[in-house]
Amino acid sequence: MTNTNIKNNPEIEVYVANNLNDFHKIIALRAMIFCGEENISYNDEFSINELCCTYIIGTVNNEPAGLIRIHEFQGFAKFERIAVLQKFRKTGLADVIVDKAINLCAQKGINNIYLLCKEELYSHWQQRGYEKIENAETVNQSGLTLIPIMAKIPEYSNTVTINSHPNMLNQQEGEWDEYSKKLNQTKIFITNKNILKHIP
Repeated sequence: MTNTNIKNNPEIEVYVANNLNDFHKIIALRAMIFCGEENISYNDEFSINELCCTYIIGTVNNEPAGLIRIHEFQGFAKFERIAVLQKFRKTGLADVIVDKAINLCAQKGINNIYLLCKEELYSHWQQRGYEKIENAETVNQSGLTLIPIMAKIPEYSNTVTINSHPNMLNQQEGEWDEYSKKLNQTKIFITNKNILKHIP
């Protein structure tokens, strides 16, 4: 599995965390990757913003494999804790998770993404359209040198707004498109039904 591109693999699921079990998966992944592999202390890894951010999880065969944390501010979102288990790196899973996060932000009308990247990964992020933030200082954190970078993402065609259908605003985080499709299908059905009524 390690050397296989998994972007279109049906065993892969990438979704917004929405229950306690999902949060347990997030804690387990971060403990293995950041505390276990990168030797970051528990207090540094699990300290702030744990319950005020949105998490996206990537699973392989229903097992947690990667994640990202989205911290939203006015006008931009900060991507944090981007990580994939070692055996699934270089498979495309990280890109799928990041793409899901970008799509979620775009749906909310957020068009600016900020993150701190490791020096050695800057060229990778450059290929994705990210650039260093002018005059921003690098950050030394947990023994790592991190570069502040950002990117603008395209506007979404079906952004959730205050004028969206009330039921659409009640949907699970990130599932607005699915509801919008159902709503449109219902409208088409009703329209077609009304047309048939008036056909002599």
